Amino acid sequence: MLHLDTSVWVALSRARLHADDPFRELWGHLLEATESGRVQVALSNMNYLEVWNRRARASRDDLGLTIAMLSGYVSLRDIDQLTGAEVSLAIDARREGGLEQQPKRLPRSWVLGTGVRHAFNSEMGRYRFVETLESNAEPEGPPVEPPPELVSFFSLLEPRNFEWIQLVGSDDGHNFAGVDFRPTHRHGDEWVDQQEALRRFVQRVASDDSLLYRAIILQRLEAIRPSLIELTSLDEFVNLVPSPAAGVSLIGKVPIEHVVAELLFQALRNPAYSFRQHDQADIYDLAHSIPYCDVVAADKHWAHLATAGHLDSEYRTTVLSGIGGLAKWADSALH
Repeated sequence: MLHLDTSVWVALSRARLHADDPFRELWGHLLEATESGRVQVALSNMNYLEVWNRRARASRDDLGLTIAMLSGYVSLRDIDQLTGAEVSLAIDARREGGLEQQPKRLPRSWVLGTGVRHAFNSEMGRYRFVETLESNAEPEGPPVEPPPELVSFFSLLEPRNFEWIQLVGSDDGHNFAGVDFRPTHRHGDEWVDQQEALRRFVQRVASDDSLLYRAIILQRLEAIRPSLIELTSLDEFVNLVPSPAAGVSLIGKVPIEHVVAELLFQALRNPAYSFRQHDQADIYDLAHSIPYCDVVAADKHWAHLATAGHLDSEYRTTVLSGIGGLAKWADSALH
């Protein structure tokens, strides 16, 4: 099972389109391997979201065709749904007296599926409907029912056409008001501010890696608070997680949040590194894929931090550095 960062998909798309591209041979090897069943490529919901970051329809079409040809729209289960299931397993294990016997990963047969509905845990695929869009001044409004005419339109589409529209969008889909097509940009900016604030807090209190790690664990516990509220009472949670060490242990058994925590720790402990808007997407894509795929071709910077944090060995996943790392892997694995 192979997962590709969107930057790698972009490089493969160029290779598909241009016979003189340095990775043209890699494209051919991957196409043959997927068509023969030797390799399966799985998409994340971040792959879907990032295709729409490309404004030009022709660019989205080129990238989308590359993705569709290699993946067949096989997808990882929605990241929020996966995280909730991981938290539930960890809480059940804690109730039974320990976490050491809990498997690190959910069954692949449950994690893998087909199409955008699986990737976003929604009959409407990637589309979400709210009363008002989030702005700098106001939070996102409450959920609302999707427009009946859109529900009807989707129901009439052939499955392949539904998947294509969800992947690349429609001809005029980026040109009308009231739709947020690039939420990853806004969320990325907010997320950068949060991480830099965390760094400043730790530096102000003490220059201590252990304090930094505990602060990250608290952040990750806050991230899973909705699942914790659903699964436990406050009194039970205090009994189940009575100390910082117990919090570390709990997050360590929630693979997606564990990967996020380790990557943040590796980045935040380097005072020279400044977070970028796109880092949030890279981190969550790795958190989604490293625990559940055999091979992950990632952004070079985060691939380095993933191996520095021993996440590859922790989850027995080969983490490759960009398109170059994927080419080296393919030279040995696909011949």
